[in-house]
Amino acid sequence: MSYHCERCDRYFSPRGFEQHRRASQRHFYCDEHDMDFTSWVGLKEHWVQSPEHYYCQRCDKHLDYEEELEEHYEHEHHYCTEHKRVFYTPKGLKEHYVQHTDHFFCQYHNQHFDYVDEFLDHAERQHYVCRDCERIFGTSEKKEIHDEKHHPDDYW
Repeated sequence: MSYHCERCDRYFSPRGFEQHRRASQRHFYCDEHDMDFTSWVGLKEHWVQSPEHYYCQRCDKHLDYEEELEEHYEHEHHYCTEHKRVFYTPKGLKEHYVQHTDHFFCQYHNQHFDYVDEFLDHAERQHYVCRDCERIFGTSEKKEIHDEKHHPDDYW
């Protein structure tokens, strides 16, 4: 009995066919799912997309469990645990924190807070904060300008 490789148009014994699929430069094989891809990029995309694979494409590293992958991201990369996103640089993660209002992040101290109250307490102790807008200002002058413009009825 022989097996036909349609991609290569060659015939193999059962054992030879398996060897061929794993060794050929025209086959990119996922052992776990018994799937054959036409490119390295296709195989990597499968690893990234499949919930059964715990694969870090930045390191080209496979891990055994989802928890291990999360831990790897947290310790080896710039990772937002809330949105499950990996960033290439600390600056990318910082920009993400600043842009998303569901993060409580002090950009002056590069400090992330779990709760809005913790963030506002920090801001009031360390900075000049507008409690109405939850905006932080580096100087009292900048906060006064903000208050005059955005909260004129409250400004004295």
